Amino acid sequence: MKAVSKLIVHVYISLFVLVFPLWTGLSGYGKLGYNKFMFFAVATVACLLLLAVASATQKSFKFKLDIASVSALLFITVCALSWVFSDLPRASLLLGSRYDGLLFLILLAISFLIVLNYGEPNGVYIYMLGLSCGICSLIAIMQIWGLNPFSLYPAGMLYKDSGLKYSGVFLGTIGNTSLLSSYYALCIPAFFWLILDTDSPNRFWLLLPSALAIYVALASGMRSFLLALALSLVILFLYFTKTRFPDKKYFIAAIGFVFAFLIFFLTAVFVLDPNDGVLADLGNILHGRISDSLGSHRLLIWKEALKLAVAGGILGYGPASYSHLSQVRFSRYVTETGTTLVSYVDNAHSELLNYLVQTGILSLVFYLIIFASSLSRIGSKDKTAFGFSVISYFIAALFGLALPPVLPIMWIFMGLMCTAEGDFDAKAFASA
Repeated sequence: MKAVSKLIVHVYISLFVLVFPLWTGLSGYGKLGYNKFMFFAVATVACLLLLAVASATQKSFKFKLDIASVSALLFITVCALSWVFSDLPRASLLLGSRYDGLLFLILLAISFLIVLNYGEPNGVYIYMLGLSCGICSLIAIMQIWGLNPFSLYPAGMLYKDSGLKYSGVFLGTIGNTSLLSSYYALCIPAFFWLILDTDSPNRFWLLLPSALAIYVALASGMRSFLLALALSLVILFLYFTKTRFPDKKYFIAAIGFVFAFLIFFLTAVFVLDPNDGVLADLGNILHGRISDSLGSHRLLIWKEALKLAVAGGILGYGPASYSHLSQVRFSRYVTETGTTLVSYVDNAHSELLNYLVQTGILSLVFYLIIFASSLSRIGSKDKTAFGFSVISYFIAALFGLALPPVLPIMWIFMGLMCTAEGDFDAKAFASA
């Protein structure tokens, strides 16, 4: 019976929205990437084996053949070819220094196919995500306030020591704040949509993890999340207006409101010319002060990535190859400690550029087809919350890192968007 296979995948998805974001292992931030990857690998392989047994014993095998599933298979093929034809040490590209190598890419596509074929969009996943997001944010807040819960930081180090004793910024159970930004981008728009789309007072519980996450983002300066949140909420507002108010005049008025607010906002930023955070970056752009340091030196990194992409050819340099290629280094002398902190660029700091450089333009094309296929279902019955997760993550990923702590959830959500099975009724769920 298909019910067993669906139950297996339901448990699989539940693990990734509830347990996976909180899983750190026992070694703190030092081995967080490895522990997240191993969780993903073990859970996906176990799910695949259980599905194989269920299919063999109950004759429940199914494979939905459409543009999304074919693109996922072609994505695997292209990534494998990129690895085969790479001039770099292929053994090191299987895992990669940050566990984003060939095996990780294959597992992403497999998880997508598993969910596409046996998953069902279910409102409980969003509420589970709310619970894990809230717990992760509480841990991050304790760290911001000077504590070290679960000894995630190494002995003698705290959040406030970022830039003094170590490079980078780490918070919560996700780690790097660029990754935490992507995680929050997955969560918050989905919460807001369910709050808007359901009638039960229970939906307001989702305001709690939303508020905690936004506090963490503001306190730690998560620029990519704040940008992704702002843009996705604009899209959400326009979509809500268009679908809830059939009269075109309301949608036209909404567009006019957004346009007027945008003009007011940009004018205010131009006049006030802030000197810190994402508004400072926007102010510099508006004033024509564009330098390689823009966006925490992302412009410099992207320039190098584009040059590498052009030279890398149609298959790129191989999965997880960026650390072998980049010549960008950052160093800073810390007068308080008398030491020099050095950081190395091992990622394009843009998921799309990462694919372009490492596995080539074909892998990027197939990924974009999968993304577009999932997005095309956003109007399907109650897949919308997952759709806004996918949209918001995609925006954040333009400036983010494509790594194990968050990316599996994105591919699972794209799988939920592409499945033809079991659209859930969010209103019925919330009132149950």
